[in-house]
Amino acid sequence: MPTTPARTAKSLPTRVAGRLSYELHHRAPAPVVSAVERVDYSRRLFATRNPVTFNDKVHYKMLRDHRPLLAQWADKVAVRDYVRDTVGPEILTHVYAVADDLSAVDRAALPRNFVVKVNHACGGVVLVNDRLSPDAALPDAMGAWTYFLVHPDALDWNRLEAAVRNWLARTYGGGEYREWAYAAIAPKVLVEELLVPAHGAAPADYKLFTFGGKVRIVQVDSDRHEAHRQNLFAPDWTPLPATLAAPPLEPPPERPHTLERMIEVAEQLSAGVDLVRVDLYDVDGRVVFGELTSYPLGGTTRFEPPSFEQLAGSWWHVPSRYT
Repeated sequence: MPTTPARTAKSLPTRVAGRLSYELHHRAPAPVVSAVERVDYSRRLFATRNPVTFNDKVHYKMLRDHRPLLAQWADKVAVRDYVRDTVGPEILTHVYAVADDLSAVDRAALPRNFVVKVNHACGGVVLVNDRLSPDAALPDAMGAWTYFLVHPDALDWNRLEAAVRNWLARTYGGGEYREWAYAAIAPKVLVEELLVPAHGAAPADYKLFTFGGKVRIVQVDSDRHEAHRQNLFAPDWTPLPATLAAPPLEPPPERPHTLERMIEVAEQLSAGVDLVRVDLYDVDGRVVFGELTSYPLGGTTRFEPPSFEQLAGSWWHVPSRYT
């Protein structure tokens, strides 16, 4: 029987390329095999007919759940309509501008502090904050999907425009992680308020993992742009015996006064959905919406220890077919 010539990694089907990425992050080094054997191996592994762990189910969802709702949730502009209709406008940030290109935004109308982000990616964000060092400026190269911090007096607007134009021209989600929902978004640039609590530091980032519309895990990210720390709690604020992507803060963060409200918001936004992570902020008692994440960390970072990865997977009941 004739064999099919091996394709390059760039041209592999989404399910194969996605599994290769998963294997790279989670498995021991594989034996040296031919490209054709590797692709066939990946096809078998990525079938995910009976996903068990949390990350197995993230990949299952990436493969099978292509409902338009996920693209709306991933779109940082379009998701605002969903949040407004479901919970109300009071938890949304104030938006100064939405445009196809940053050059269309009236710079003179912006406050001293603001955030610039593209709507079709995880990353591609610039925070302009006058509480930073006056020397905090944009780097020469800004190609990565990440966060950049800059003082308003050091902001090079031409460099910012060029960076945003580069981000808008790129597709997020069609690369290593194969996050379909992002690739379905029409790119735009969003300029919104910078969230700055009275104490001056960046607000804690609360990420509420909802399973079937119920919060099971509350992830708290502290000082994510400097000395990133991450703690995991149950909804009653009992510390969970697990870690995810960063070491925990010691002593752990105190229970926020708005916890019950954040849980209420998360469960309203996730009603009837198998899994979505609802990201919120507490800014001096004001609950503010961040984003909805259908593929937490792209399925490339697992809970530790493995027993908790299994436990989190047991909470997630994936449907045999998404409709």
